[in-house]
Amino acid sequence: MVETAPNLGDQDQSLRARKLAHSRAHVTETAWRLFLARGYDDVTVAEIADAAGVARRTVHRYVTVKSDLVFGHEGEIVGLVEEVVAAAPPGASVRGVLVHALRGLAARWPTSREEAAARAQVIAGSAELVERELAKRARMRELVVDALRSARPAAPELELAVWAESGLAAFYLASSEWVAGRAELPEALDRVLGYLAAQE
Repeated sequence: MVETAPNLGDQDQSLRARKLAHSRAHVTETAWRLFLARGYDDVTVAEIADAAGVARRTVHRYVTVKSDLVFGHEGEIVGLVEEVVAAAPPGASVRGVLVHALRGLAARWPTSREEAAARAQVIAGSAELVERELAKRARMRELVVDALRSARPAAPELELAVWAESGLAAFYLASSEWVAGRAELPEALDRVLGYLAAQE
């Protein structure tokens, strides 16, 4: 058997990727420490760079604008929403697809309770971040409608919109219960969905 020599180019790329990921995580952690201590609005990109021990252009290599440091999980969540909707059982109603997706989302949510609480605190202290959060929620609603439409193309648009709106409202309420420490996220979601089911 002929042994293949390791590809040094691939190893170099892998090492660079790890260093880049480590540097980005360090910058993000530094930014969060400053945001929590002083408030988002009172921290500049230059101060984040100085505290992290990197050049300002390095921070801008990772994020286009400062608020991207707060909304860094957005892309991951978009992919997760599409995945959990697509995994719904065949033949399920629009409501069934949505409930299945919300439960999948709660089970695989990419942040811890502590991270979610810190994020809520930082966002609440900045009008700029509140505005971006509202815009993100509007985009999330459109994303859920699109995902439901792909899963159930015969469903009326109004039905898709109603379930997307009510489903996301349920998820946000459950998230608030979770962040407050009153329940784990899946348990809180089931409780909120139970109230909705009781009204049918």
